[in-house]
Amino acid sequence: MTPFDATAACETLIQERELQNDSSGREHSENVIARRLLACRDQLADAYTELYFCFRSDAHLRTFFGLVMSSAAQWGDGQEPEFVAQRAELTEVNRRIAEAAESLADLLDRREAFRDKPGDFADNTFFNVAELVSAAAHDRDLYQYHLEESLSALRLRYDWKYWPSLGEVVRTLATDAEAAQGPKEVGVELDEPVFARSSIERFFDILFRSLSLAMSTPAALPDSFNVSDATLAAIANSALGLAPDDRLRATEIRDLRPDHWRLDGLRFEDTGP
Repeated sequence: MTPFDATAACETLIQERELQNDSSGREHSENVIARRLLACRDQLADAYTELYFCFRSDAHLRTFFGLVMSSAAQWGDGQEPEFVAQRAELTEVNRRIAEAAESLADLLDRREAFRDKPGDFADNTFFNVAELVSAAAHDRDLYQYHLEESLSALRLRYDWKYWPSLGEVVRTLATDAEAAQGPKEVGVELDEPVFARSSIERFFDILFRSLSLAMSTPAALPDSFNVSDATLAAIANSALGLAPDDRLRATEIRDLRPDHWRLDGLRFEDTGP
């Protein structure tokens, strides 16, 4: 893949995040970060190429850019970095739940459609939400003693047409996760940032904590995640909208990296300014 192709792939994922935020009517500050990244195509070409070949997965790239945007958007809310990092990870988890649930709902709808076709398409799978709840809770004593009989009576009294389909239930989970909102954002206006050295350190504290949390789940980020200091500097310079005199060099990223990242054996090598 050429640098142009890697840039196009990364920018597509950033634009997807921006469109998702627009459609849900929230995370305005994340979109400010997205627009900054999209406006810095030339400065980020090398970084995008390295990131693409580091992850080789749209899902991992999507998680990485999501955490960069969340960390940059939330750095100034006055909360402890660990809390902000966890909130950024929760935002990413909800996004992934919404995405996965919507895909699953579509598949459940397709399977449900076979029930109305002529012929024998019975596959002995669940189609009633009450049956699904009963099966999921079969080993829960409190359910057996207090709820099972009442729910079974309702299921026998009202056949499947009275209940929401499994696709509708899962799609509601997708809508709920997509609409999830964290605490109200406070702090400086992101369109005109003023970053002191302590603010930059705080951003990287939040970002590294967010990445560490995501790396604990291989589906979110691989535990072998490794990218150069130069790439992290380029991403931060663009995401934070730093003025030319304030732009970070790769050597500074090494100083900002938390000790536990070194102890974990992750190498973020200086590959240039």
